[in-house]
Amino acid sequence: MPKPKMSAGEAIGYHDGAQRAQSERKVLSHLRIEPAEGGGHIVEHHFEHYAHEPERHVFGATEGDEAMAHIAKYAKIQVPKADVKES
Repeated sequence: MPKPKMSAGEAIGYHDGAQRAQSERKVLSHLRIEPAEGGGHIVEHHFEHYAHEPERHVFGATEGDEAMAHIAKYAKIQVPKADVKES
């Protein structure tokens, strides 16, 4: 009886991309920011290992502060808080 064919991934112990993604740490490589239709922005998280698909976060036209906080958090940068004028 012939042996069943085995993929290279199976030969090294990985049966599918999901299993491989679980074994690889999710390390952020870079963020990509682009305009969204109708205003706002899309922030994409790209990871070092190919097994992790990019994650998309959509911020509407009125969510600029939330978008900046999100970018600052994942890019590990400090954004100065806006001066609040008292009326």
